[in-house]
Amino acid sequence: SFQPSRSEVHIEKTVDKPSFSPGEELTYTIRLWNVGPGPAHKVKFKDVLPQVMTTKGLGQAFDLSTLETTTTLSKGASENTPIALTGDTYNSEVELPRDEEVIYTIKGKVANNVIGKIDNIAKFDYTDNDGTDKSDEDNAISNPTNAKLEITKTVDTDEFVAGKDLTYTVEIKNTGLGIANDVKITDLILDIEAKSVNGDTIKAFDSVIITDNASSLNPVSSIDPYDKDKNLDTLVDIAPNDTVIFTLVGTTNKLVGEDLTNRVDYKFINNDGNTNIGFAEVSSKVKLNEGMLQLTKRALKREIEKGEAVEYEIIVTNPTDVYFVNVAVEDKTPAGFAYLEGTTEMTLSSNSQFGDSDDIDLSDEPIRGKTLGFTGVNIAPKESLRIRYLLRANIGTTFGKYVNTAHAVSGGKVSSNYDSASVEVIPDALFDTATIIGKVFEDINGDGYQGDATAKKVRVVGGISDERYIPNSTTLTIDGKTTRIKDRSTPLEKGITIKKLHGISRNRNIDKTNTAIIRYEAIDTVWEPLTITTSAGTKIVIDSKGKAKTSHSGDVKKGLATENIKVTRNIYRQKGTPSYLHEIVIENLGIYEDGIPGIRLITVDGIVVETDEFGRYHVPDEWVTRKTGSNFIIKLDRDSLPQGMRVVSENPRVRRITPNGLNKFNFSIQREDDDFNIKETRGIKRVKGVQND
Repeated sequence: SFQPSRSEVHIEKTVDKPSFSPGEELTYTIRLWNVGPGPAHKVKFKDVLPQVMTTKGLGQAFDLSTLETTTTLSKGASENTPIALTGDTYNSEVELPRDEEVIYTIKGKVANNVIGKIDNIAKFDYTDNDGTDKSDEDNAISNPTNAKLEITKTVDTDEFVAGKDLTYTVEIKNTGLGIANDVKITDLILDIEAKSVNGDTIKAFDSVIITDNASSLNPVSSIDPYDKDKNLDTLVDIAPNDTVIFTLVGTTNKLVGEDLTNRVDYKFINNDGNTNIGFAEVSSKVKLNEGMLQLTKRALKREIEKGEAVEYEIIVTNPTDVYFVNVAVEDKTPAGFAYLEGTTEMTLSSNSQFGDSDDIDLSDEPIRGKTLGFTGVNIAPKESLRIRYLLRANIGTTFGKYVNTAHAVSGGKVSSNYDSASVEVIPDALFDTATIIGKVFEDINGDGYQGDATAKKVRVVGGISDERYIPNSTTLTIDGKTTRIKDRSTPLEKGITIKKLHGISRNRNIDKTNTAIIRYEAIDTVWEPLTITTSAGTKIVIDSKGKAKTSHSGDVKKGLATENIKVTRNIYRQKGTPSYLHEIVIENLGIYEDGIPGIRLITVDGIVVETDEFGRYHVPDEWVTRKTGSNFIIKLDRDSLPQGMRVVSENPRVRRITPNGLNKFNFSIQREDDDFNIKETRGIKRVKGVQND
């Protein structure tokens, strides 16, 4: 039987755009043509609309409601079944004689949420004239256009107050033609660390509340769920020309002491398969030491006496909303006042109410100089610092009001008002009066000083050597009591000391003797050099021939001691023995310049005082309110003098007296028949001879 020749059908599919944006129209052209010698019957055409990746997962690549088709047949081609969409597939059946063709166009908008490439396949199949099944297909690919993100971050204020809120706005805008899918947005606001006002490392934010604009986004855009009070960490989809906005309201830590920088990052895989990243950050400056602190100062006493301490109190309050860091108080010390070490108390109160449980002790010693510099502390808003310390008015302080002024400094500048406290230094009964004492005494030598006639530490050295000395024979007789001097060698070679040898008095009986006798035995009558000294400055040297030389130094030379030493040496033959008794007699003929009792003295204020049994008197303390002192006058009443005596010192006496001082006004008197230039009697009488007891 006759069979037609076989056919040969080809297919070609193209797309008008190699890349697309969601919502953009694509036009596909599919050509089927027969190049075989025989006709192609019942050629079934099929175009399956692809499932592609969308923001919601796999989905239709096209908005089916926008699809349009056209069919163009060559002159000899014909349609058995016109092209029609069934489900997601276009179907048609045509007859293609030799050299005939059919051209289909399929036009439609890409779905708005498409993020994957669109690979559209067209195919045909039929049974050829010889019974052979034939088919073929062709495809056209369009790739999605990339997204392009722009991220910005702003803050509601360039300067912030610690403890208050900072509001950050994050905007991520897609300026590209493609969808940005699964963009990871990260803002670790709660992890930000900062230096505190105390120098510690702390979390910069205590809490955060995040809101977004999800409700107003393009339906293609979306924001995955996240914790609104945690760090921002979520995924977003952003359609072209859409903007995702996050608002973060963070409450700053009230102790933040430095500027804060907050950063937001994004990361996503773009439609071309490449990873895109970006970030934005913004900084805010912390407000510190801005505004003025309020300082008050007071003294807890209004009046003090010299040498007395006064307590001062300074309170510095922070009325602002700003933290003040390293606030130091400078307090100028009044002249004549001195800080008392260890008296500073520094207390910080969070509620400005001192004495309750919130008080913090910050006590430290100030830097001392003309100004007291108290240790710098941090003062939070509404906190108060109280400083208490003591100053003492020195003895040399003059009377009157003393003012000291304090102020606070921070950051190298004055940070508060100035305030002052005044204290008045008033006279003190102890420190601002002059004590006046004196004595009226008999001034025998007229030198104006009351001399003491008692000879002290009278030391006798020499007079006998070991070869002439008879051991254990030395004695000392004083005040009627004889003491034997122990021997190791001749006692006089080492020296014998008489502690006191009293003088004589014209006005009183002295119950102590003025004579001391040293006795010792020797084998012959030879004298050796002898030296007698006293602590007041008398020195008598007697050579072996009995010639004496006297010299004076110390108090004797100054006339402050009136001792008058007489030395007599005697030798006696011991009856019935070949030995001799040597005797050294030491007498103190010095006359005491005694105080005279019962003498009246009168001040210009009419105060009358009388000397006691020792000639002493005391005038009630005189106020001296000037640091330079004042003149004081006192006069001896001549009518009160014993008969036959006269005043030889200045009368009345005038002297400059000073506060807190002992002032002596002595008067010297003398018998009228005394020689004003009388000399003391000092010398040696040498008696040599041999006698029987």
